[in-house]
Amino acid sequence: MEKVTVSADALRSVLTAFMGPQHLIAELRVIHSLHEKMPGVDGDDPVGTLISEFNNAVAEHNQTAEADNS
Repeated sequence: MEKVTVSADALRSVLTAFMGPQHLIAELRVIHSLHEKMPGVDGDDPVGTLISEFNNAVAEHNQTAEADNS
């Protein structure tokens, strides 16, 4: 697997924070932590979105690979 399709808005938020002032990364970490500790919290969680989309792509890739090897 070489490429994964992810949400453009989530990726943009993370890359903007990564290239910006350090506090932006800290804010994304806090937001993600809140979403992990309190599911259902309102608001976007770009880090969580990217993690979920990546994990789903890996799982799908692994299932396809297992089916091909059967």
